[in-house]
Amino acid sequence: MGRYFKEHKLLVAATVVFCIAIGVIQAGIAVLIQRVLDMALAGEAEQFIRALLFAVVYFAVMGLTLYLATLLGFKTALRVLKSMRRAVFAGVMRQNMEEFYSVNTADYLSALNNDMKIIEENYLNHIFDIVYHAVLFVASLIVMFYFDVFVTLVVIGISVLMMVIPGIIGVALQKRQVVQSEKLSAFMARTKDFFSGFEIIRTYRMSLFTKKSFEAKNDELFTAQYRVGKLAAALAGVTATLALLTSVAAIFLSAHFILIGRITAGVLLGLVQASGQLVSPIGAILGIFPMIQGAKPIIERINRFADHAPTGFVGTQAPTFETGITVSNLHFGYTEEDTTLQDVSVAFERGKKYAIIGGSGCGKSTLVKLLTGYYSKYEGEIAYDGVDLHQLDMEKLGELSATIHQNIYLFDETIQDNICLHRDYSEDELQRTLAISGVDLFLSAGGKDLSDPVGENGANLSGGQRQRIAVARALILNKPLLILDEGTSSLDLQTAYDIESRLLKEDALTLVTITHALNPELLQAYDRIIFMKDGAIAETGTYTELMQKNGMFATYSNVAGA
Repeated sequence: MGRYFKEHKLLVAATVVFCIAIGVIQAGIAVLIQRVLDMALAGEAEQFIRALLFAVVYFAVMGLTLYLATLLGFKTALRVLKSMRRAVFAGVMRQNMEEFYSVNTADYLSALNNDMKIIEENYLNHIFDIVYHAVLFVASLIVMFYFDVFVTLVVIGISVLMMVIPGIIGVALQKRQVVQSEKLSAFMARTKDFFSGFEIIRTYRMSLFTKKSFEAKNDELFTAQYRVGKLAAALAGVTATLALLTSVAAIFLSAHFILIGRITAGVLLGLVQASGQLVSPIGAILGIFPMIQGAKPIIERINRFADHAPTGFVGTQAPTFETGITVSNLHFGYTEEDTTLQDVSVAFERGKKYAIIGGSGCGKSTLVKLLTGYYSKYEGEIAYDGVDLHQLDMEKLGELSATIHQNIYLFDETIQDNICLHRDYSEDELQRTLAISGVDLFLSAGGKDLSDPVGENGANLSGGQRQRIAVARALILNKPLLILDEGTSSLDLQTAYDIESRLLKEDALTLVTITHALNPELLQAYDRIIFMKDGAIAETGTYTELMQKNGMFATYSNVAGA
């Protein structure tokens, strides 16, 4: 947490100063009470009036100091939380595709929501209370020694018990808080999964299973939270009981000293006030400390996200795409037991057009994902202009290519925002993109405007409209390499044909298309067709060459076109 506090060091320093001030001022109340009572009992009316006026000012200053200490503490907590959320978000966004999808996205949401709430409630809301209570304890101890040394020593002796018993409970509480965080994350993951699969749940009548599964996770979360609350209640009860015992001991001992004439009534009241202020900080600190300790594993988890450094691709060389991409002896599997691609060797020359064709699961999409740096753990070589992918700067590599996926995601913003992605383009660039993608057609036909919101993941649009926007999003970037991963599959045949044929006529564009639509007229326009089967390249060549060969591609094409 130190780095986040350093980021707001002036605010933290001001908060600490006011926490110290309120602790000292509150400890001084015992002396004020003693003086006022002794003056009253001694009949010193004039001095009593002056003391009363002083008390009014004293309490006004205390109220203002308390307000400022509380306000500054609240502001500091919010600023630190803001910094932590920013650091976590930045750390998550630094990940490459492989690293990002290795973790359930609900864990990221849980870190930014549930874990931040735990840190706020158990750490930030109490960390400055430690300063206040520590100062109050020291100041009250000084006041008690001022009143009577023997009573102070007795109170200190009893207070030792308050440090031992709650400390034992605090260790168990820390472990339970870690479990609570894990259950919160699991609950978030399961709930997110059900909300994302709402359509499947309704279509396949999964409501009963969903309800039971949700209730199971909900019960687990309740149990974890209740176990934390139960132990926290025990800690509070033990602490309060010991605090009361200490105060009672101070009262009875002070009363005995009055009987023997050792102290005055004012000192008795001052000792009672000071002993309460001596004991209450111990109880408070012992109650707070386990919560702060329990939050530390959560903070460590947060820092793991915030401090993430990419491990797969760490190259720094700026990529170029002047000649093309070469793939040599490529092997890849999503798990150690899996072999999705095996011994793939192929070249993509700049300005040429390539169609990758094959049955489902043959490795087409995996191959193009590897070309653009989705995954780093592969064998073989992928090189841009002869430079291996692992030596390249991944951020800059993204400037060379654009991908149109079959599964479209749209942000809950306007149509234009989803196309331009908050970049500035000229009107000519925008209109050209709208025309090629066909977005202008559904805008005019449906009475829609670029400023219209698309809804959550494009809920206000049809599947074809969403895909046209995705096509426009990729085209407007004007990258030298464009990948169509079934990118026109949701469009009607004529629109898909028009878009693909226009892209094929772009001389400067390197086009790599994954498709199941075997339109002979379009396929003849590709420079090379790559036919894949069982994770390997089975045949390559022009459409005419492969059909004349009458091999696997011709058989596949004839069956698919039948």
